[in-house]
Amino acid sequence: MNKTDNFVKFCEEEIELHKKKNLEYNGTEFGDNYTAIRRVSVIKQLYPNTDWSTPEGIACTYMLKQLDAVFSLLERGEDGKIENIKSRLMDVSAYIKIISALYNSDNIENIIKNKCKSK
Repeated sequence: MNKTDNFVKFCEEEIELHKKKNLEYNGTEFGDNYTAIRRVSVIKQLYPNTDWSTPEGIACTYMLKQLDAVFSLLERGEDGKIENIKSRLMDVSAYIKIISALYNSDNIENIIKNKCKSK
């Protein structure tokens, strides 16, 4: 197998993975690829004064993505083929701990001071 064949093989594997993941994101192989991203975006818009670029904000975004996937799977009565509900809930739990650790770190005073300055 030459380098071009390897490249094509990797592309085909990515396409197959994309199809499988898309099933979990929205329940159809060829549905809207961005449904989950749009739902998380709507949630984040409910908090317009939040700085989503902070480490806590990034961890919240990742957590929301996993939680949204759980809701989507529960809504459809499915468990997920690539990542199941339990593994996604474990991810949510891990992100909660990460957010707590970041929030309670030694830098909390600086975070609070910076947030108060911007208001």
